Amino acid sequence: MSLALALSVAVLAAAPTDQELTEFGKSIAADFAAGKDPVTPKVDGNALLDRALNGTAVPAQFRTGFVKGLRQGFAQSWGAMVTEIANGGTIRWTRNVTSDGVPAVQLRVLYKGGAFNFVEFLVSKDASGTLSIVDFYDLASGSYRSTDVRLLALPVLADLKLDTLDKMLGKESTMINHVSALKKINDASLKADWEGVRTVWQGLPKDIQEHRLFIKPYISALSNIDEKEYTKAMAKYLALYPDDAAAQVMGIDFYFLRKKWPDCLKAIAAVEKRAGADSWFDYLRGNVLVEDKKVAEGKAALEAAVKREPSLPEPYYSLIDISLLEKKYGETTKLMTACEKTLGITFDAHAKGFEEFLASKEGKAWDKAHPSQAKH
Repeated sequence: MSLALALSVAVLAAAPTDQELTEFGKSIAADFAAGKDPVTPKVDGNALLDRALNGTAVPAQFRTGFVKGLRQGFAQSWGAMVTEIANGGTIRWTRNVTSDGVPAVQLRVLYKGGAFNFVEFLVSKDASGTLSIVDFYDLASGSYRSTDVRLLALPVLADLKLDTLDKMLGKESTMINHVSALKKINDASLKADWEGVRTVWQGLPKDIQEHRLFIKPYISALSNIDEKEYTKAMAKYLALYPDDAAAQVMGIDFYFLRKKWPDCLKAIAAVEKRAGADSWFDYLRGNVLVEDKKVAEGKAALEAAVKREPSLPEPYYSLIDISLLEKKYGETTKLMTACEKTLGITFDAHAKGFEEFLASKEGKAWDKAHPSQAKH
């Protein structure tokens, strides 16, 4: 190898610095907040396909067409994320991590309806110093996109009858026979055809039914049409994947709605272990503890969330609700003032739930100082 080539390879292999990753992650969040899809243009489709196929050589025509299809799919899915953010969701860079041995940026997504997700974008740097996304891990789905892409690619490669395919398949040979069923399930889900999802799922072999890619949309369908079966399916899912953070993301709501507070706390801890410490988990934990009548512990968790991330509004709201219930109106005023100064959020003391506060001396003072404030 020549010196020039060696230097070129060294530059190509150089990992992005922490500062470069931070700037990259923040730029992704900023573009989403501005209504733009920052992911699709930054994805290196060829690198992602190589990760999916473990570097196995494939025909150029297949590669070109498949990568084009990937980009179209990414544009649709990340475009949907843009819409979610525009409709009241938030997204922020949280930290730089190593994901599957690759430098990555982690972003947190909070949806308007209360759902959340953490996404890790795996990043590489080329010889010119340009950063690109080579894969991503989605906490809500519990998989790297390259893993899912592999399942999509293998049936197509099977049709090409490549000599190397048998070596690539291994235990996946059964799975690829049912990729068409997965497409039917996903199409039915997009149309909110919940019975259609159930029908396709029920026709699958047991081992395929229990695969996370098939059981998750099935459970989501049941949650809309059959509460009894949904409860049974969720219990089975959580038993099948007790250490899977993605399963526990669903478990948080499942346990919360059924008032199973210890199980809910365990689910939060399992998700936090995979995603890393975050104020959102402090907030969730605080609310569960309050519901479990452990108010002091709950308040401590909520206060920790505020301290960790003063710009996150939800913990303030929970603490304000607690102060109103405890009739500690000095705390109510203090918290609302903090929201006003830190977040630019103001409160109307005439809103529902503030009646007793409004009648107090603290409430009257607040009302006098804020005669025309909007509800939060």
